[in-house]
Amino acid sequence: MSGSSTPDLRSKKFVRGDEMQIFFAGEVIHGLGRGSKRLGCPTANINPKDLEYFRLPEGVFYGLASVNKPGSEFTDQSHSCRVYPAVMSVGRNLIYDAEQVSFEVHLMADFSEDFYGSRLTVVILGFVREMTRPTSEQHLIDMINDDKKFARDQLARYENIQALYTHPYLYHPLNETPDHPFNNSVKGPNI
Repeated sequence: MSGSSTPDLRSKKFVRGDEMQIFFAGEVIHGLGRGSKRLGCPTANINPKDLEYFRLPEGVFYGLASVNKPGSEFTDQSHSCRVYPAVMSVGRNLIYDAEQVSFEVHLMADFSEDFYGSRLTVVILGFVREMTRPTSEQHLIDMINDDKKFARDQLARYENIQALYTHPYLYHPLNETPDHPFNNSVKGPNI
């Protein structure tokens, strides 16, 4: 594995808690609007063209993310991108019988503005669960809440998490697109 290459993990069988460090970035586009309106869980949909190289199995993952949007609440006093804990869904939304694979990122914080068209930078740090078909929207909401709790718990125990919060790929000056200066890595009992 070198530079910005992502290993092809589509055939791998992850188990809850498997750790990894996979870095990527993409443009935030409009989704179908179900996340915040119907499920109470707003998500940032990543443009599929930005993820052509992305090779993960469908599932739910956790990690960190930052938004590059100048002059917004997503920046700090030094005009750098703030970093947030995140939960990500990679795959088809089974409850809605979706055919197309989507990549949706939920930043675990409250915001007063949207960030469509902005660049979202993400590091995936671990696996939560496989995609499963919920029996109802309420069941999906319960699953999402469980996913967020598991992600928070895992991030609280993640070794060297503070170093990732200040990593230059996530935490960088606005309008800069840092190079991908490291290898993606994946580790776990089944990998």
